[in-house]
Order: sequence, then structure tokens, then C-alpha cells
Amino acid sequence: MKKIISILVLCLSSFSFSYDQSDSLYSGDIEYFDDNEVESDEIYTLKIRGEVYNYIYPTINKDGTRYLPMLEFFKSIGFKNYKIENEKIIMHFGSNLNKKEIDLKKLSKDDYLLQDDEYYLSENIFKKYFVDEMRIDKENLVLNIIPNFITPNEVGLMLNSTEKRLKENDDRPNLIYTSEKKLIDTGNLRVNLEGSLNNHTQRGDFKQKDWDGFLEYQSPLLYGEFYTEYDLKDKKFGDFRLTYNDILPNYELEVGYYGRDREKGLSFKKNLGYYDLDGKNFIINEKVALGSRVELLFNGIPIEVQNEENGEVIFANNLIKNGRKFILKIYLPDGKIEEKEIKINEDFNQQNKGEFGYDIYIREVDESHKVDRDLNIYYGWSENLTLGLGYVQLSERFNDRYIYSQELKSELIYSDTAFSNPYTLTYKVQKALNRHKNEEIDYEDRYSQQFMFDADIKKWSINYEQVENGRYYDLKREQYLDLEYELNDVITLTYEREDLLNRKTKKSQNDYSYGVELNNSWKSLLVTYNLDHNKNGDLEHGLDFYYTGFDYFITKWTNQMDKDGNYETELKLTNKTWSDNLDYSIGAKYSSKYEDIYTFDFTLKLDNWFKMGTTLEKNGRKNTFVGIDRVVSLRNPTVNMNTLDSSTLKIVAFSDNNNNNIIDYGEDKLEGIEINLGSNTVITNSEGIAHLYGVPSYTEYELESKSIRPSLKADANRIKVKGTGTSNILVMLPIKPMISLTGFIDTENYSKDSDVLNSLKIRIQDKKNNFNKVLYPEYDGFFYLSDITPGEYEIAITYAGENEDVLVYKENINLVYTNENRGENEKEFKLSRKGVKNEKNN
Repeated sequence: MKKIISILVLCLSSFSFSYDQSDSLYSGDIEYFDDNEVESDEIYTLKIRGEVYNYIYPTINKDGTRYLPMLEFFKSIGFKNYKIENEKIIMHFGSNLNKKEIDLKKLSKDDYLLQDDEYYLSENIFKKYFVDEMRIDKENLVLNIIPNFITPNEVGLMLNSTEKRLKENDDRPNLIYTSEKKLIDTGNLRVNLEGSLNNHTQRGDFKQKDWDGFLEYQSPLLYGEFYTEYDLKDKKFGDFRLTYNDILPNYELEVGYYGRDREKGLSFKKNLGYYDLDGKNFIINEKVALGSRVELLFNGIPIEVQNEENGEVIFANNLIKNGRKFILKIYLPDGKIEEKEIKINEDFNQQNKGEFGYDIYIREVDESHKVDRDLNIYYGWSENLTLGLGYVQLSERFNDRYIYSQELKSELIYSDTAFSNPYTLTYKVQKALNRHKNEEIDYEDRYSQQFMFDADIKKWSINYEQVENGRYYDLKREQYLDLEYELNDVITLTYEREDLLNRKTKKSQNDYSYGVELNNSWKSLLVTYNLDHNKNGDLEHGLDFYYTGFDYFITKWTNQMDKDGNYETELKLTNKTWSDNLDYSIGAKYSSKYEDIYTFDFTLKLDNWFKMGTTLEKNGRKNTFVGIDRVVSLRNPTVNMNTLDSSTLKIVAFSDNNNNNIIDYGEDKLEGIEINLGSNTVITNSEGIAHLYGVPSYTEYELESKSIRPSLKADANRIKVKGTGTSNILVMLPIKPMISLTGFIDTENYSKDSDVLNSLKIRIQDKKNNFNKVLYPEYDGFFYLSDITPGEYEIAITYAGENEDVLVYKENINLVYTNENRGENEKEFKLSRKGVKNEKNN
């Protein structure tokens, strides 16, 4: 649609600014303008960094100003990532898609010309947006430009280079090590202790001391992961949970004893990354690598930053709404950065063709001595259609006793596109299976059917839901409508309405609200504004600012105001990158409605275990706390762990003499091999062993290893580890001893004055073609190859001269490392004449 609008704008603009072509002169394919105001036109050769991109690049000289064609420039360099809307030219440059925008309405009439759908920009405007340096050779009509952005051709070269480098790395064999599931083992313990002091100066220097603390424990158990916690103050245990995270991808099975009544329970469900609060507001809940720091980005600007807790981050923000896209920028503990897209949408449980989906919840209810169940299964009948079936069993009080209310659910979900507009249709039926009756309850009439339509049509986002209920329910009909209209990239109009029909009174009641949302970003600043007005006349304004231009922290300033003029504002600064060992946040809050709420708070966490903070209020109340939060491995209590759910790597480095990636009898374990994971570095001891503690689970990490001895190659393989709990991970690290080949080419079948050696080419390559090298023999027939790993290689010797008849020589040889040869391999190759078959050339 945007392309169609752009074309219409161009056509209308062209019509409005058209000129009389009878005044134009033509020479071949080149058009010259014969206009009283135009002084001259010149055709230049366009060069980008010295390379020719266009031999006929036209320019216009008018009133002493040179104008350069923008669209022709884009076409010459192959740039297509732009659009023209509402007299705005919006462009995204480079591999990072940096945005630039030219608002023609803000330019003067001398800044650009519009001729035949081409935008001729004045030289100054052209330089401002596109040029780092420009040289004009008027004598030879050459225009040489150094752009201030990376051209598509350069991006392609970068991508090709990256792909080549990635391919080279991918050619290395991958060795992946994971945690071994165990029946029972010791694990990790978290100790959290906190002391607090509350002061209140308006109550006669009233002071109150308090403390709190808890222990958390996690360890391997029954081939899964066991977790529990203990409240040190109340001397009570919390939940007991046993989880299995790798039964199906992205699914988690959990069994446990919950709450103070120790209710047994089981759940098996898929992690969506977010959940719905009320159909309008959402919370992002995403599993990330333990030890990670995560930024939540909206429109490319970070709006929240969090450290993970127990392998997940939870973001609650008024910007998180249906239909919006967010980016989680995850700073992994090994130094790498990942990005994950979260698109907020209602969960329609859509499955791929032939795929099953599950959502199972079973929980014992202590009060009723019964078991609640909510069992759902979904199946992808086709790429568009999903079928769902469910069963619900809940314990309810009936005639002074508890009974089961049982319901059967069915669901049809159909998703497709119409004229490139996506839509989803959902139909649900839910009916009770019970036949219990009394004066107030008739379970036979406990049923409902729901129809839902969700679509994005051009700039409209539509969600409509209608529910028809049986006589068991007070509401006979429920209708909900949510509309959003994207006026442009910045402004969105919203409308919500609900209509409810009461069965008993036969009266309908409705409510509605409408508003506007504005979101715009400039470099490091994101500004959001929302206005909401409902049927009762309640009016709320919200104006928020997010700024990330500071090097070390993120600034968030939120403001809210209602129709009565009540105003609340909060300013918060959160640590971004200042220190890996020091984490802090500073905040201040003011409310005009509650004047005593004028607060300042400060929290600090040092080296991931010592924490402190204080909160000050206008009324004299002050709260200060100091505490420790430390995780230790019970296998080695002196080691400080960053997270509870983490593994320990036991790394054994060995000399892989036969290059099979397996430690064999007689192969030595190696001392002094350096292994890196992020900022953590360990070196193998005299037994070839090193340990890395606190490696976060459920994320794959790559180890980097190197040897200070040039005769050992430590990075011949890609070593990856992935913990699945608190079990140890045994990593067998093969170190390749570098070997050499000394070869001698025997030419006794040729005369002494023969030039055969001068025209020989020796090619050596391995089976996978990871190694491929060409050598040439010395005058005496010797050649030498060093710094290669053991293995089987093919030797091919070919003759490129014309004076001798030389049979091509090929042989597969096995180059080895033994304690006897110390990697020195020697081999003789005897050449034969054509027609004389070489015994090695079979």
C-alpha cells in the first residue's frame, strides 16, 4: 500500500511541477532543458570512491546553484531501501539500517527541483545527507563522491566476507558437550540475608529494625532439576519443584508440592515469551541465559534494562501492547550479544501442519481434597487450520459439599491472508458435562460459544470478539471491539468498546474509550505520549521520555496527569555499561495528589553479592537496607557463582595424536592450555584438567582455547557447551599436535640436465578440502610442509612443462604424530614417464 501511495504522490507531484517538453532539446538519450531560468546542464561521469558507477549522470545549473538528481544517484549505486510519503523521503542506510529523512516541506524552493519524477537536490542539501567528500572535475566532467554511508555494493562485500569467514569457521568440526543427567547429586546454594532500618522523624525519631533472609537450593535429582527454598525468618520451606526442560523444544514439564498445604501439581506447557494481563496490557516474560543482562528495545530505543533472575526476565511497561514489536538485546555472560524479537499478539495456539501443541495443568486442592485439571491439546490440520480439544475439571462447592464441575472444550483456529492482509478467525465452544441441579445452579445450561476475528488491514488493526452464553450465566451476550488506526509512523488512534446484555434484566450496558498514542524517536531519544478518554469523561495523559545517549546509564522520565490536574512524575537512572561488577539504580518520584509522596531511592549491588540501598520520603520516612546475596557451589564452596541454575565445566585437554577427537590409550593430557568463556579464563594443570564454575544453563556457549606452544593447535574444533541444570559437564578438549612433512621427489628416470623439477606443482589437500595448499620443490627435489594436523592427505604432483613426458602422480598418505617421530614425517615420491605406470598411481 505504501508503494502505491508513493507512486500516486510522485505522479501528482510530477503533474503539478511538469514543464512544457516543447522547450526541451534531445541529443540521443540525453535530455537538455531549454529554460530561461536554467543557465546550463552538464552530464558527468559519476564515481564512488574512484570507481565509475554512471557515465551519464545529469546535473542542472540554475541561478548559480548546481542540482544533483537523487533518484538517479540511488539507481546508480543500487540503493533501494527508501520510500517517499507525504513529501518525505525516508531512507535506511548500511547494514545497521541507519535512518535518514528529508522533509521536502521544510526545504526552501531553492533547495530542490522536481523534474519528471526526479528530485534534483541542491549541492549543499545533497552533501548534507549523502556526501562525506565531493570532488568535481569540471574540465573532464567527472564527479567523484565519497559517501557518508556504506553503499549496497560495500554491504554486499562485507556480507560476502562475513559469509566466507563463517563458512571457514563452520568447516571446523563441532564438538558439543551437555550435562549428564543424574539420579542424585549435590548442587548449588543461594544465601540471601538482608537487614533494614526504618526511620520516621515526624514520630519522635521512631526507628524500627527488621531482617529477612532465605535459602534456595537446586541440584540434579531423578534425571531432572530439583528446586526448593527455605525462609530463615519464619523457618518454613517453600515449594518443592522438579522440572524437565528438554523433553520437547520450548516445553517445560514440572511436578511438585506447592504452598503451605503441600498441594501436589503438574504442568506441561510452552513458553510464549509473554502473557496477557487483561486483553490490553501484556507482560514480557522470556527465558534467557543465566547471568545475562537484557535491554528491552522499542523503536530501536532501550526502555527498560534488567538482570536475569532464575533464568528469566520480566518486563512490565505501559508501552507493551497488542500488535507491537519489541527487541530483547541480550548481553550474554560470555561476552556475546543476541537479539530476540517479541511480537505481542494474542495466543491463538496456532500450530504448523502435523504439529501438536499442549497446555496441561493438574493441581490438588487441599480444601476440597480433589484435583483440578485443565487439559488442552492442539493439532495443525493444515498450514492454516488448527484444531483444539480440551477438558476442564474444577472442584466447586455444591449443596454444602464439593463436587467436580466438568467441561469439554473445542476450538477451531484459521489463519490466512487476504490481499496481503493477515487475519485470524477463532471459534470456541465450551459446555459442562454435569447434570447437577438445585434452585440456583443448572449445570446443563453451563455452556458458551465464542467467535473472534483479528486482522491487520492496511493501517487498521481490528479485534472483535462475541460470546453467547447459556442460561447458567448472568450475561447473555458479550461483545468487545478494539480498533487501532496507524495515522503515520508516529501517531496511532485507538478505540475500545464493550456491549453486555444482562439475561435477567434484559438490559444492555456499554462502555467505550478512545485515545491517541504518539511514539517517535530521534537518535537516542524516544518520546511517547498517550491520551485516553472514556465514557464517564475520565481523561488521562501520559508523556514519557527514554534517553540512552549517556555512555553509562539509561534515563527514564515518566509523567501522568488526570482530568483533575493531578500530576505524578518519576525519574529513574539505571546502570547500562559502566561496570560489570557494580550495578545501581537511582530514582525520584513526586505526586501532586499525595504531597507527602516525594521519594528518592538508590540501590547498589557490588560484585553480584553485596547489596545496599535507601529510600527517602518528604514526610521524613527513611528506609535503609544492607544485605548479601551469594550463590556457592556445594562441590566447591569457596567459588562465587553468579547464578543458582548453573553448571560446572570439567575440561580435560589431551593431545589428539590421531586426529579422531577421542582420547585414546597413550595420548597425553596437556598442561598450560588456556580456555576462555567470556571474561573467565582458566588454564589446565599438570594433569590436563581445568574447571569453569557458574556456567549458565539452557544456552549454548562456545569455548575459546589456545596454546602458548606453537607446536599445538588448540582451535581446530569448535567446542560448544550447553548446561541443562546443575550437573557437571565433562568437556574432552582435543588439542592437535602440529606435524610436518619432508618430501623428496625422485627423478632418476630423467636425465641429470632435465628441467622436470622446475615445472612441477605439488598439491596437498585433506579429505574434507578444509586444507588445500600448493608447493613447489627446491632444486634438489626436496619440499617441506609444516604446521598441519595429523590425518589422511592426498598428494598430487603434476608437470606443467613441455619438454618431458611425466605421468601425474597421486597418492593418499597418512601423516601421524607419535612419541617416536614427534610429528616429523618423511616421504619419497618417485616420478615415472607416461606409459610407465606408477605403482602408487592406481
